[in-house]
Amino acid sequence: MNRDRLFLLLWLLVIMAMGCNRWDYRHQDRWPRRYPLCSQGYQSPIDIETDRVQKDSSLSPLFVDYLPVDTFVVKRTANLLYITHLQGSVTAPDTNFWGHEYFLAQIILHTPSEHSVDREFYPAEIQFVNIDTANNIMVISTLVKEGESNPAFSTILANIPARQSQLEVIQTLDVNKLLPFGAGYWHYWGSMTFPPCQGNVQWFVMKAPVEASAAQLDSLRRILGNNSRSIENLGNRKITEF
Repeated sequence: MNRDRLFLLLWLLVIMAMGCNRWDYRHQDRWPRRYPLCSQGYQSPIDIETDRVQKDSSLSPLFVDYLPVDTFVVKRTANLLYITHLQGSVTAPDTNFWGHEYFLAQIILHTPSEHSVDREFYPAEIQFVNIDTANNIMVISTLVKEGESNPAFSTILANIPARQSQLEVIQTLDVNKLLPFGAGYWHYWGSMTFPPCQGNVQWFVMKAPVEASAAQLDSLRRILGNNSRSIENLGNRKITEF
């Protein structure tokens, strides 16, 4: 992907999130007044009702080629924590063609999880936001459960700014440690989960969670508070699985 184009896309995502001071998670009912897209079309997150999930023989594994980085940026806003200056791509099935490549733009962390499975929420959720050359957005979502300490989590937690700002970190971060080993996923079409809530986003919610220790999850909760959007109506959308 053209480096300048990728930086432009990253800049657009940063600007999109910079409006965090104009909204908050406590008053989600007010979002549509300032951001009309938040009440239009198919919105995210959703509850994944496993008895409504449909098999889809056209789906295939996600081929993730994320690369460890020696330098990355952690940005903290009033409502979000995200990581940028990442490298790598993912090749995913698409409704129009196979082998569609998206480039990793940023990682966003939420506590508790935004998606639920049969109404069960997880302590946290990690969202890998990927963009293709036509500005289409695809998100891989990993649910986080309490368990063993996660080294990538430790790296992130040790480098979160004390206040709303951004920090360039010169340290190795292997984002693959934030992905589960299992290849199975649920797939649906939705939106970004914070204002302006732009739609036509392809979601891949991994079936297998990753683990983080109780201490790591407590630290993340203290920093982020509750920064999860409420569950949105599925409507007539299909949830498929691989």
